[in-house]
Amino acid sequence: MFVRHDIFAPLPSLTTRFDLIVANPPYILPREKKNLPASVLDYEPHTALFADRHGLSHYQRLAVLAPQLLCTAGLLCIELNPTTALATAAVFTAQGFETVARGCDEQGLMRTLTLRKT
Repeated sequence: MFVRHDIFAPLPSLTTRFDLIVANPPYILPREKKNLPASVLDYEPHTALFADRHGLSHYQRLAVLAPQLLCTAGLLCIELNPTTALATAAVFTAQGFETVARGCDEQGLMRTLTLRKT
């Protein structure tokens, strides 16, 4: 079963938990706007790009929400901003997640985390 959900909306009533949650939330810091190419700024909704609270607002919400939705061995996979990768990982660690895998781009910058609730 696939469910698309806005993490800031009330949770739907679900009778099942998920093996996997994949999230690509907004994570760009407002100060990074000047570095984005026009092909991104002109065509992507800014609500899909920029995040409050130092780029961590969506991760903070997801770290609280995901344990309610994941099955016991479930995984959470997120895309993240390499400039806030350590702070993002700390948000999940503080909520009892452990990092299972890190993914890096061709430049060696951390771009994804796979996490499991401990």
